[in-house]
Amino acid sequence: MFKIGDYLTPASYKEGAIWATANRAQINPDTWCIEALPEPTKEEQSANREVAYQQNVDPITCHISRLMDEEQTDEIKAEIEALKAERAAKVAEIKAQYPYPETVA
Repeated sequence: MFKIGDYLTPASYKEGAIWATANRAQINPDTWCIEALPEPTKEEQSANREVAYQQNVDPITCHISRLMDEEQTDEIKAEIEALKAERAAKVAEIKAQYPYPETVA
């Protein structure tokens, strides 16, 4: 429907704003033109990852640590392994969501 470089009208502004938000774009407030957002820097992505790790990975790690303090029954060991797999999947998801910019040599 919309693309980078399109100019919005009062009638299309709301839909254009929704599209821009979903597609890493912004609307120039002076021209109402849809523009691509600049790529985040490595430092910005690092900060984004840090917050995502704190919110999503650290609680899993804490749960694993608590379980390690318990008697290591087969059930507890299986739960720890499942949590380790869940944690690895979250880390991969975060890395995919917040990739570091490609460096040009």
